[in-house]
Amino acid sequence: MDTLAATESRRMTGDEPFHIDGNALPINVLSFCTQGWEAITNSYSTSATRQSDVYVFCVLSHMYKETVDPLNLQQWRFFVVATKVLNEAVGSQKTITLSSLVRLHPIEATYENIAPAIKQALVASARGDG
Repeated sequence: MDTLAATESRRMTGDEPFHIDGNALPINVLSFCTQGWEAITNSYSTSATRQSDVYVFCVLSHMYKETVDPLNLQQWRFFVVATKVLNEAVGSQKTITLSSLVRLHPIEATYENIAPAIKQALVASARGDG
């Protein structure tokens, strides 16, 4: 009978550095602001805003270079946050660090649970509680 080796598991805070070839890199995530297109007037808006109601941020969180597989969705962390929360917290800022994103209390979801997390964020935003 095969046995499985125990592995250490720990919850990440988002403040941990990401290392590539021994160099620590900051983790920033993007939240795009764009000029919306108005079909009625066939023109772009004059101001840039976030066009989506909800944003899903994802971070490849696997810790070991030898076994990282970006196609394995189990190695990713997904964070769902309503646009209203982003707008209130960071205004028109174009990037946010992972640790700052985590402080906004996004809904963390597995790949399989992204759709329910989006619905939950939409409902919470409509109620006015994030």
